[in-house]
Amino acid sequence: MRVGIFSSRCEVLDWQMRVLGEFNRTACMDVSFSAFPDMKSLLRGMTEAPFDVLLFDTERLESAQEDLLRVRQTQPYCLLALLCDSEKHAVMGYSVQAAAYWVLPMDETVYLSSFAELLRRIPYQLEHFLPVKINGVWSRIEVSALAYLESAGHTLIFHMTDGREFRMTANFRDYRHQLDSSSSLLRCHKSFVVNLSCVREWQMDSFLLMDGTSINISRPYWQIARSTYAQFVTTTPQKRMPAQPLREDDEEEAVQ
Repeated sequence: MRVGIFSSRCEVLDWQMRVLGEFNRTACMDVSFSAFPDMKSLLRGMTEAPFDVLLFDTERLESAQEDLLRVRQTQPYCLLALLCDSEKHAVMGYSVQAAAYWVLPMDETVYLSSFAELLRRIPYQLEHFLPVKINGVWSRIEVSALAYLESAGHTLIFHMTDGREFRMTANFRDYRHQLDSSSSLLRCHKSFVVNLSCVREWQMDSFLLMDGTSINISRPYWQIARSTYAQFVTTTPQKRMPAQPLREDDEEEAVQ
């Protein structure tokens, strides 16, 4: 889980890093914090990898709204919390779809409680969406619209259920949290992650998808693939196959 902290006020940035550092040492969570004192470093950090949460101090920024719009253009879907010394930027928070608005100074306990509330929303994001960089901008795709992931060298290929493909420079390690959190995404080969919701049937050494694609299951992943698939089909309502058009004689039988 990746959290960005932006503030042009050194004292506010240092205070947050100290408080959240204590949180990270005591919480049983894998959270990384990155601090940014200016917009240039923040935008560079956001371009390199997506944030799950961004804590953004608006107090000393005359161009706060413009800068926040740039943040949203770079990463439209990260959970955004605005910090300020008054409520003067509250309306701006609505315009950039901020998830929270915090007025400083805050008691450390209140701050941590508010931060923990943001983190509670992350599992839903990890379960249902995958971040993907398209044309230099971080976006996200719905897991339900993904058929399978393919690793080809240093490139990940997102094969969608509608036939589209998205490519980006990444590997499966970059999606470790999403893969661990999803109940439907399963790595079954060094080069493949399959969406079990799109599987038509198990064929011992491969998964047959709804569109006819066959995804190999390699020996190191066979046992975990078998048990995970068995659990998935017994606990998840099965997706119905698309209805087939009726033949003329079928139509007559249906009318009768």
